[in-house]
Amino acid sequence: MNRIHLKHGSPLQLDMLMTGRHPEYEGVWVAHELQGQDVLFTRMTDVAPSSLKVWAKAIRAISLTATLMPSVAVVLWVMFMGHEINLLSTVCAVLGVLLLQVSVNLFNDVGDYIKLIDLPTSLGGSGVIQQGWLSTNQVKNGAWLSLIMGCALGMPAMAFAPEGIITCGVLAVIGVVGYSGKPFNFKYQAMGDFAVFALCGPILTMGMSYAATGTMHDGVLLIGTFFGFAAAAILNANNMNDIEVDTSRGASTLASVLGFKFARNWQFAYYLGAYACLFFLMGLSNAVMLLPLVTLPLVLLQIKKLKQTDNSSDASLAEVRFDAAKLHLLLGLLLCAAIGSLLIFFK
Repeated sequence: MNRIHLKHGSPLQLDMLMTGRHPEYEGVWVAHELQGQDVLFTRMTDVAPSSLKVWAKAIRAISLTATLMPSVAVVLWVMFMGHEINLLSTVCAVLGVLLLQVSVNLFNDVGDYIKLIDLPTSLGGSGVIQQGWLSTNQVKNGAWLSLIMGCALGMPAMAFAPEGIITCGVLAVIGVVGYSGKPFNFKYQAMGDFAVFALCGPILTMGMSYAATGTMHDGVLLIGTFFGFAAAAILNANNMNDIEVDTSRGASTLASVLGFKFARNWQFAYYLGAYACLFFLMGLSNAVMLLPLVTLPLVLLQIKKLKQTDNSSDASLAEVRFDAAKLHLLLGLLLCAAIGSLLIFFK
C-alpha cells in the first residue's frame, strides 16, 4: 500500500504529520494533498541524499544572505563612522544572527507543513519534509537547537553591551518563535510582513551596532529600514503566489488581506521605501550611497511581470518570488559596496 486517506484533524493524521510514520505500514509517509475532509498520505520511495545536503537544503543556506548582508553593512558603516569594532562580539553576533534565521526557516517549514500549506506540489519551504528526507519532529528539533546556539553566540555581545543586546535579543527571540508558531503566529495573522521587516531590518541592525561598538549610531536604523523593506518584498512576492492556498487553510497574510491586485502595488511600495532610505543615508555621507538605485530597472521589470498576471494562481508568479530574493541580495551587495567605498576613499 502506497496511499492512505486519513480524516483531517484525527490523532493518527496529526501524529503522521509529525513523525512521517504509520503504526501498521512501513516506510516514510508524507501528506500529499487535502481531499475534502481527508488528507492523502503517500509513501516516499526515493533515497535521501547525504545528511549534509539534506540539512543544507533544510536551512535554506542560500537565503541566509537576508541577514548576512545587513550585518556586514552595519559593520562597514560604523567603521566608516570612525568607531572601533569589538571583533569577538561582532563575529559571534553575525554567526548568531545567521543561526536565528536558520531557526526561523526551520520553524516556518514545520508550521506550513502542519497547516498543509506547503505540500509536495507547493513551491514554498525547503521541501525536505515533503520529500520524506526529514520528519517534522527532526526539523522542529533542528529549529530549537539553532535558536539555542544563536542565543549562546549572543553572550559576548550581551557582556559588551547588555542593555541594548537584551532588548534586541528578546525581540528577536519573540519574532523567531512567534513568526509561525504559538502564541503569536505572526505569519498566519497577517503580521508576517511586519515581523520580517523588523527582524531582518531595524532589530537586526540595532543589535549588530550594539554588538560591534556597544552603542547605536546615526544611519544604523536607516540601513535596517532599507533591508527591512527589501526583505518584506520577498515575503510579499511569496504570499501573492499563495493567496488561494493560505486562505483555504485558514491562514491570513497581508497579501491575502489586501487582495492580489493591491498586493502587486504594495510590492512596488516596498522598493520605493528602500530607495527612500538611500537618500537619507546620502545626507549622512555622500552620493555614493545611491549606488543601489541602479537596480531600479529590475524592480520595474518585476512589477511589469506582476501587472501582466491577473490572479494569484498564475504560473509566472513562481518566477517573481525568486526575482525578489535575488534583488534583495543585489541591493545588499551594492549597499555594502557603496559603504565600502566610503570606508576606503572618504574616511
